[in-house]
Amino acid sequence: LDRILLRDGGYVEGPTYFTWVARQAFISLQFYARERGKSLHELMPEQMKRTAVMAEVLCSTDERQDMIMICDAMYAFADALAFLAAFMPDSQWVRIYRKQVRRAGTAPSLLAMNVARQIPAEPPPLRAFVEMPETGMMCSHRRIGEEWVKLFLMGNKAGAGHTHQDKGNFVLEFAGDSFAMDFGVVDYSNPLTEELKRAERHNMLAPWCEGERPRPANPINADIRPAGRGDETAFQATMNVAPGWEGWFKRWQRTWNSPAPDTLTITDEWAVERGEGVVFYWTTPLPMRHQGDVVIIEGRRGVAEITIPPGTEAVIEELPLMNAGRREVDELRRELVRFGLRHADTQPRLSIRQRGASGILRVAVKLRLKST
Repeated sequence: LDRILLRDGGYVEGPTYFTWVARQAFISLQFYARERGKSLHELMPEQMKRTAVMAEVLCSTDERQDMIMICDAMYAFADALAFLAAFMPDSQWVRIYRKQVRRAGTAPSLLAMNVARQIPAEPPPLRAFVEMPETGMMCSHRRIGEEWVKLFLMGNKAGAGHTHQDKGNFVLEFAGDSFAMDFGVVDYSNPLTEELKRAERHNMLAPWCEGERPRPANPINADIRPAGRGDETAFQATMNVAPGWEGWFKRWQRTWNSPAPDTLTITDEWAVERGEGVVFYWTTPLPMRHQGDVVIIEGRRGVAEITIPPGTEAVIEELPLMNAGRREVDELRRELVRFGLRHADTQPRLSIRQRGASGILRVAVKLRLKST
């Protein structure tokens, strides 16, 4: 555990793989502690406590999922959430566990129920700005009225496995919905899994080349880390995302600037070695529609308005999403139908193309609450 958990509390393979590792570690050490007459806290490596930071970075404010599903993730193992919350009762593992129980209706197993009585009823407050410099992740938590706005940024630990072509990807959650989402993967037996790992299935910038699909190395043998700052009002971060795109990007610098919770500008400064230019991708489970030079994304309680930059070409597509039967997708479909919105049988994607060998692409986003 001391070897595989990073010094900043991270784990490079995403929440599904981490929570499986945590589950096995807690069960093994609990039995071992009982046999030796010791406490679990005495035996558990200190490094496990640092994963409280990972919980805060990856906990989701989307009401239909417990954690942000980065890398090869589909869900978090429920037993692990109980163990982690009981072991770190002053952490956001409590928030994630309580959310899972509310959705499922009960603790996941008898073993988890035995530790659940140690878990507080309420988690600590979310911090406005959290970073994991070794793992390469960062997030912001702010509010519009009573509603959370969460912005998560994805970097890279050199050589990390079970990851996707998504360095520079971001997730934007608002008012209980995912307005820009990481869709994780589906079961490995489903060929869609390989497609969901691609850059163009994430909130990314990618080179545009007719007749060829540009792709970065995976894994990338370079650390990619956002540098930024934030508080309850403002957030700003930048990331050099060109490593791994050798032969494609000569330069790619991505900046997120959000002077207030309802305002976000994503700026990509880029130069390519070949191809027609670049494509900016934005993916969401929510319905999208054009309204002049603005694309509207509609949630249950909030709306995002994306202004299309001048001199670009924008199109909304509906990509296949053949994972019906996955709990989160079925729940989302029911909720959307309830609110008179579209079904979640596809992955809506906004693609914005900018031609040339180099350029600056700025995408402005405005968030607002629906009228009550």
